[in-house]
Amino acid sequence: MSGRHRICGLCAAVVAACAILASASRARAEVVGQITVTATQQNLTDSFTFAWQTSDDPATYLLSAPEELRDGTTLLGTIKSLQVDIDQDPGVQLKFAVDANASLTTFTITSSTVSFSPLVNPLAFASAGVTVTDNDSDGATVTGLEPGAKAYRAFYNGSTDWAYLVAPVVAGTDTTNTVNDRQPAGNGRLPIINTVSSITSEFKFTLTANDSASGTSRFDVQGNNVPEPASLGVLGIGSLLALRRRRA
Repeated sequence: MSGRHRICGLCAAVVAACAILASASRARAEVVGQITVTATQQNLTDSFTFAWQTSDDPATYLLSAPEELRDGTTLLGTIKSLQVDIDQDPGVQLKFAVDANASLTTFTITSSTVSFSPLVNPLAFASAGVTVTDNDSDGATVTGLEPGAKAYRAFYNGSTDWAYLVAPVVAGTDTTNTVNDRQPAGNGRLPIINTVSSITSEFKFTLTANDSASGTSRFDVQGNNVPEPASLGVLGIGSLLALRRRRA
């Protein structure tokens, strides 16, 4: 049975308000949209979504307790930890840890979008690392589902891709393995030849049955017209709203 999701009226209003304020006050860096983790197995799916508003800068969202992802009574996976850090530089860090259940599971983990005053040809870097652990003595693999079998994607302006990072990660029997990646390699920054007004990070991969995966990333841009320090949310209510997207 395919997963179909809904958003409660209050959270939909929160997201709509953020979008209106983003267009009306582009001089400030803002969190716009939602943080979503989705688990899928064949025709089964479930998502956990966080609608976020805050007046803090830098701002952090931290999952308070593990969250199971289920389609009906079927456990698809567990979010063991989730953290998103946002600052007005602007930059976004995305960190997670998940478990798969008894089947190969696809996870998609998407950060909030950080919007800011447009930067022309800004300098940027993206870095990411993924760790996989074998929990059932048959090896473990994380295989990215972004282009090039990469597990991490950094993109800007809503849909324009800038970096794909982290090739498949394989751990032997009863072991753990980590792969780190960066654009540009080593250190430093590369220009994004465009006008950039928002950035987003995403992990998307398959994880072998009964195994664990974790990851961390940062996508950071800077330019001569970076906004002066300002609060991240202009609504000023400093709230976090968590909701469950379930099958209709």
